[in-house]
Amino acid sequence: MKFYSRIYLPPPREGWVVSWEFKALAQILKTLGLGVRADRLAFKQIRYLSSKYSAASKVTSLYHFLGNKLTFDYYHGDPRISPDFSDLLEAIKKKSYQFHRIRVSHSGIENLLENNNFENRTFRIPIGINLAWFPLRTDESKKLIRHKLNIPESAVVIGSFQKDGSGWGDGFEPKLIKGPDVFLKTMRILKSRIPEMMVLLTGPSRGYMRKGLESLDVPYRHYWLSDYREIGDYYHALDTYIVSSREE
Repeated sequence: MKFYSRIYLPPPREGWVVSWEFKALAQILKTLGLGVRADRLAFKQIRYLSSKYSAASKVTSLYHFLGNKLTFDYYHGDPRISPDFSDLLEAIKKKSYQFHRIRVSHSGIENLLENNNFENRTFRIPIGINLAWFPLRTDESKKLIRHKLNIPESAVVIGSFQKDGSGWGDGFEPKLIKGPDVFLKTMRILKSRIPEMMVLLTGPSRGYMRKGLESLDVPYRHYWLSDYREIGDYYHALDTYIVSSREE
């Protein structure tokens, strides 16, 4: 096997959207004729780490010792906005010599990393989308999905499909970087202005959001999809979508 001829991807983590990204990446790499593996260890190959948390872990030192070129995604985690990420960024900075490439999705994190010893190794590449999973909405598709989800056709439906509770339990502790508190403040303002307003939630760990909507007496529907590819249908039920994240 030639050096740096194979890309080692992390094994799938069921329930994580990022797992779908890695599956898509594996298909693209194979189409390009590049070898893709998921083994734990390799010598002088390319290792795509599963997250910035993996990058900060001790195992990266072993991968580096084996001569691998290491790369990972850093989508959010700016300590200037979310101080909880200060230790994580410092841990990655101390090991900056171990990393070959870092992918970011927007200029904020790009500037952050370039100002923290990662210049010339940071690449801004937008998060991909499979258009086959997100067909354009029609009046008929909107009507069908609302009927399926028991949502009145007259309702003004606002969507929030991202996990915003800590951990994989009920999610009553908010993950503030995702801004569920900001979303609820927005609902409080809009409630008196929009008749028949309803919220459509998907995803795990939405306990904080559900409890907040109930306290505001804002009706909602919540669904946890077993297959991420179904999410496109749920967008068809919406009138608008709110991204309340503090960074993304």
